[in-house]
Amino acid sequence: MNINVAPREPRFEFAFSVRIVLHGAHYFGPSPQGAERVAVYVKEGSFEGPEIRGVVLPDSGADCPLVRPDGVIDFDARYLLKTDDGVLIYMQNRGSTV
Repeated sequence: MNINVAPREPRFEFAFSVRIVLHGAHYFGPSPQGAERVAVYVKEGSFEGPEIRGVVLPDSGADCPLVRPDGVIDFDARYLLKTDDGVLIYMQNRGSTV
């Protein structure tokens, strides 16, 4: 069967914004490869969007960037959200900067 379907443009829709207060930085490193890691813990926060809102659960996660010897920073943040109606959401954000 040969089905020709035209590709569709991706559609993006705003879901929500997150605001977090961090505290308690701990520094690790440098590693044998020269990288340094930082762990900064979630103190409190909130999130809000057109159809969802709630809080970031205190002490539910951290932002743990890895600073590489070449200057690139690899970000890895993980924490829990709790909606106003009691639903828990595990959130993980990853990315890099140059």
